[in-house]
Amino acid sequence: MKKYFTHRGRIVFLGLFPFAAQAAPYNGTAYEPFDYGIVVNASNPATDSNLNLNNRGVGWNAAGDPEQPNTTVWGNGVTTAPFVVTNTIVAAGTLPGPAPSVGNRIQVNAGTAGRSLGQIVDSGSLYFSFTIQRLTDSIRTINFALFAGTVEKFGFGQYATAAVAATSEGNLAAVFLNTNPGNLVIGSGGVTPIPMGTGVPHQVIIRIDFDTSGINDRVRVYVDPSSVADESALTPYVDNENFDMGAITTLRPFSGGATTTPVALAAGSGTFDEIRVGATFSSVTSRLVPGLNITGSNEAVTVSWPSSFSWCFLQQNVALSTGPWAASAGVEDNGTLKSLTLPSPAGRLFFRLAQP
Repeated sequence: MKKYFTHRGRIVFLGLFPFAAQAAPYNGTAYEPFDYGIVVNASNPATDSNLNLNNRGVGWNAAGDPEQPNTTVWGNGVTTAPFVVTNTIVAAGTLPGPAPSVGNRIQVNAGTAGRSLGQIVDSGSLYFSFTIQRLTDSIRTINFALFAGTVEKFGFGQYATAAVAATSEGNLAAVFLNTNPGNLVIGSGGVTPIPMGTGVPHQVIIRIDFDTSGINDRVRVYVDPSSVADESALTPYVDNENFDMGAITTLRPFSGGATTTPVALAAGSGTFDEIRVGATFSSVTSRLVPGLNITGSNEAVTVSWPSSFSWCFLQQNVALSTGPWAASAGVEDNGTLKSLTLPSPAGRLFFRLAQP
């Protein structure tokens, strides 16, 4: 008896195909929707059963493989600054281009927590995307940065240091090699500065092309793209190749604390959502959907996928080209895998994962 199984219109073969081992270019894809299901406060370990465990987000491992367990966590599992996951999303699906946000968002109140990529990246192209918005009128720094260990290499957001209150004057800006304001870049080539605003979500897509000669790397930043159908059709807000980034290993959302001297600034508060990391433009502008793992015998068939893909739901059909796809009933979730076990059918049965 021969059975076929499909996933998003394609035939799905049994078994998993892992990505290559850790290498200098970024491998695979990683995605963090902050879809925890409940309000989680990582500054209170007693209530934080999700954020400090390897069970949210996908692809945070050496291969960037969303089918394999995560090996990195936020703040190395110990978060001391206010770092709250709220039960709302940044954009509510209103931003054009990438797939709508799902689940929750992270809110950073005068604090920070980093997360390792699981890889050392120093060649090829590295893409990452996220949504960001300011919650208060403070002009204190609110940014999303990339690090090599504890050394900041690149950041994007709104900038104001304790000494210089109007560093980016409330506009979105890039900072290279943590030199602010010396290496601050607000737009490129006559591009009009974009105000961060308060309560205004921004979709940010960043591309880093590492220079093989080890001199300068090219960084392009796209803000609020009207479409993500073709990267070449987008005008970068920042396009810069004046700095050598070196290697990237870690990312970090950040909001600066209040200051008193020499300039008084209220603490920053901002939200971040839909963080994606990949090696291609499409990998950070479309929502990840996992492959299905399907095992069977003469008596039963079990279909499974990682629980972290909470926005996916299973459908089935007896044919590919005719008839409606029906929601599969009886899916179970053990916290690691979602699965459905059915008696082995007499004929063909097709499965696919769908999303809203």
